[in-house]
This record gives sequence, structure tokens and C-alpha cells, in this order.
Amino acid sequence: MASIIRRSGTYYIDYYLGERRVRQSLGTDNLNVAKAKKNKFELDRAQGNGNTLPTKTPLPQLMDAYVAHLRTTKPAKSAQTEIYYL
Repeated sequence: MASIIRRSGTYYIDYYLGERRVRQSLGTDNLNVAKAKKNKFELDRAQGNGNTLPTKTPLPQLMDAYVAHLRTTKPAKSAQTEIYYL
């Protein structure tokens, strides 16, 4: 069960992951949007989809880091093949 908290005008979702308390921004200052995101979050967790809240890491930055990791840990041809499928 998650709860919604408002701090400095922004809504956060507050939940427990095991014994650890997690507070994550919902990225909105609208209560109705925050409630909708909380309901979607709880539904996804109940279905076993894990954490579906957005992250602040931009996708291009993430992909660049993954490609750099591939190039350093795999042979050149293998890395080239995996990058092709991305």
C-alpha cells in the first residue's frame, strides 16, 4: 500500500520495498494526477510489473552508457551485433 505526500508543492509516492521506505517524486503538483499515478503504480506492483514510475535518466544517456559497456566487455564483433539490434 502506497501513500501520497506533498512537499514543496510536488507530490511524492511513499511506499515500502521490503523493510526499506522509498519516497519517489510523481513529478506533478496536481492532486488528481498524483492519485492516478499512485493507482497505476499500485496496480502494476500487484501484477508484478515492478516500479513503473518514470526516472530522471534520459534514454540517450542510458543507451550511450550501455553501448560503452558492451564495447569494453565483449569482443568487437559480438558488441557490433548487439548494437545493431538496439
